[in-house]
Amino acid sequence: YPIPTIKPDETNQRQQTEINEMKPFCPKSIAIATSVASLIAARGVKRRSLSRAGALTAWMVGFLSIACGTRGFVLFMFYQIGTMATKYKKEFKVTKDGDAGHSSVRGPSQVLACSAIAVACSLYHAIYYGEEKALNFNENFEE
Repeated sequence: YPIPTIKPDETNQRQQTEINEMKPFCPKSIAIATSVASLIAARGVKRRSLSRAGALTAWMVGFLSIACGTRGFVLFMFYQIGTMATKYKKEFKVTKDGDAGHSSVRGPSQVLACSAIAVACSLYHAIYYGEEKALNFNENFEE
């Protein structure tokens, strides 16, 4: 049986272009990383959820995650969604567990405990493999 020939379509090329727009450590990713990490760290100090040292560590983690490119940005958004989920229905959680209402200020060790391995993997990938590339499963079917 002949193997069907499937040509890459416009959608795949567009996806590849969108991914290439945020290459690791390019000026665009550095600018986005600097601004987003600064906003998040300042917000953490203002809300008293991060100590100053914790905010500095969170800034470094956020900057490195986002500056690594698209994958790091997705990872950073995963952390943000986790933070939002923790705060969801906080009042209800307080009724079930009295300790849930006590806010604790996170320091550098708590920030790194949740992110050190992920940032190390993102850095490794950015340094040794470079920019993200879209997977093209159609390449296997070309003759």
